[in-house]
Order: sequence, then structure tokens, then C-alpha cells
Amino acid sequence: MTKHADKKHMELNFAEQLKVIMNRQEIKHSVLYGKLEMTRQSFSKKLKNNDFTLNEMKEIAKTLDCVLEGPTLIPMKNANEGK
Repeated sequence: MTKHADKKHMELNFAEQLKVIMNRQEIKHSVLYGKLEMTRQSFSKKLKNNDFTLNEMKEIAKTLDCVLEGPTLIPMKNANEGK
């Protein structure tokens, strides 16, 4: 495998990033889907299938105090470190 292929396998999709950030911030699914006005079933399905709309990703980023750059969630404190 080339270095580029290895890097591609290591990248997390939006749902995987969301799970990591929720875990680090100790946010339960119920808190997030409640703030997003989704049902538990809808949120779980979207999380399982990585099937969030752009507007949902933007709202999730805002709710988690993150910046959305493409499909990547960046916690605000990390986004400000590079400045």
C-alpha cells in the first residue's frame, strides 16, 4: 500500500468523528438528538449509516462547539490553536 492509501484508511468519517467528540465531551446521544429535535431512532440510524445532511452536520458542529471543515469536525479549542 502507498502512503496515500494508508492515510485514507485512517481517516474517520463524520459519524465516527462525532462519536469520538461526544465521548470526549461526555455527551450522551439523548442530549444531542434532543437538541437537534430528532428522534432517537432517526439519530441512531443516521449515526450508524453516516447519513447526516449538511445542515445537520452544521447544527451538530454548532451544538458541540466545533468547526465544520468539509466533512471534518474540529473542536473550537483545537481550531484556535493554529492561529
